[in-house]
Amino acid sequence: MNNNAYHLHAMCIHDGNAYSGHYYALIYDRFNKKWRKFNDIRVTDITEEDVFKEANGGFGHMTAYWLVYISDETAKQLDG
Repeated sequence: MNNNAYHLHAMCIHDGNAYSGHYYALIYDRFNKKWRKFNDIRVTDITEEDVFKEANGGFGHMTAYWLVYISDETAKQLDG
């Protein structure tokens, strides 16, 4: 794996505690070169800075739950 480049593509964020909370997804739109937040029926743009703040607990009890990476080859195909 160390010889292959990968790009962070998406993550699931958990906002809450061990007993309750809410999940939503942050997905990188490679076509438009921006991150988007998919929270129930609401889809909004989000800055890369805020993506990593939410992933690291920068806004209360939020933290990344799982991450999705894509290969450099796949990223190039999606970039067009």
